[in-house]
Amino acid sequence: MGPEGQKPASWLGCNFFFLAINWKPFWFLFFAKSTLLEKFAFFDSNTNIQTLLWYPLFVGLGLALALPWIQLGGAILSRRPIELLRQHQSDAIHKQRIYQLNHQIEEEELRAKLDKTREEAKIAAAERLERAQKIDENLAEGIIDDRQAADSATNGFSTLTRPERDLICVIAKYGNGFVGTFEIDEGYRFVAGEIEFMIPHRRLLELNGSLEKFREMNYLREFENELTLSGYELADDIALRSNESQEARRDRFIEHFAD
Repeated sequence: MGPEGQKPASWLGCNFFFLAINWKPFWFLFFAKSTLLEKFAFFDSNTNIQTLLWYPLFVGLGLALALPWIQLGGAILSRRPIELLRQHQSDAIHKQRIYQLNHQIEEEELRAKLDKTREEAKIAAAERLERAQKIDENLAEGIIDDRQAADSATNGFSTLTRPERDLICVIAKYGNGFVGTFEIDEGYRFVAGEIEFMIPHRRLLELNGSLEKFREMNYLREFENELTLSGYELADDIALRSNESQEARRDRFIEHFAD
């Protein structure tokens, strides 16, 4: 409290002390049922210059001098609790930040492992195809046909429509293995990594049917829209068997489902 705040406090204390020591004469003067001369006589006999002026003035001056010291004492006493509170808040924020950083590190490690698995699968598929291409052309075609037949028998590749093959390649290439649809005020929005667009309700039903089909074939995790390793391998095989670029496949997918 500055000098501006000390003045009202000292005057308030002065007035309070003035009333405390002079209340009886004033009460008799204004409210007693006596003659005016009797009131003045009582007032004069119970008051003097000290009670009316000097005592209240000294009390006000004392309060004005004491208030800064009282405030200083309060500030000194409250300094330690305030420091402890700020330290506690800082420690809590620091621990929360450490937890978030550790969580991000774990997430990045898992993503790195997933990327490594995908790269190894692509490399292995490319090496197998390269070895097949070095063999006699007819024999290589036979190997590819046999592999396609085996894949169709084991993972139901032949049952996928072209939009479904495009969908699983888009999830693997652009969605980093994740896909989702979200309801907003304008309708439904498809999201797979950097690919986002509004999807009509009819195409949404088709999309959900394809995702459910992927789960049954173990290409998506159960109850989640996240590719399994088999899903990544299927997407790699589809890309390797086709001369079509991933960009062309992406554009065709968007044109189909955003229509």
